[in-house]
Amino acid sequence: KRALQDYVRGGGGVAGIHSACGSMRSWPWFWSLIGGSFAWHPKLQEFTVRVVDRRHPSTRFLGETWRVTDEFYFLRDMPPGLKVLLQGDHSTIVDPRKPKDETSRPLAWYQELEGGRCWYTTLGHRKEVYHDPAFRRHIAGGILWAMGVAKP
Repeated sequence: KRALQDYVRGGGGVAGIHSACGSMRSWPWFWSLIGGSFAWHPKLQEFTVRVVDRRHPSTRFLGETWRVTDEFYFLRDMPPGLKVLLQGDHSTIVDPRKPKDETSRPLAWYQELEGGRCWYTTLGHRKEVYHDPAFRRHIAGGILWAMGVAKP
């Protein structure tokens, strides 16, 4: 834990994909770094993703919306100030647990924290998606931003 904190505080970058938010579930500092802690997800299904920020290297090549088949992640303990890149529309998600008072949730974001950088996407459950050029560009853009190589 100390090594990760020192790395981030020394200007290092972290990129997280899908279940990274399910790691370190008893460590609040990690939740603040990754952008929250995994709470639950409905069954795998198709839904629409709205691209909120098209200036970031992980999203600038996408259109206004993106149809995906994935697990729609719900996180808890999300810190304020996350720069949201993708917002998932869960109005069509089939699951009785989904919030009734909202229709969308952040699904990808980035932030600077304690001198370092973290980019995270909730997408990436199915192995097939890693053959999708758009998803691969999404991840590559996030990694390059976390490395400090690409700028929004």
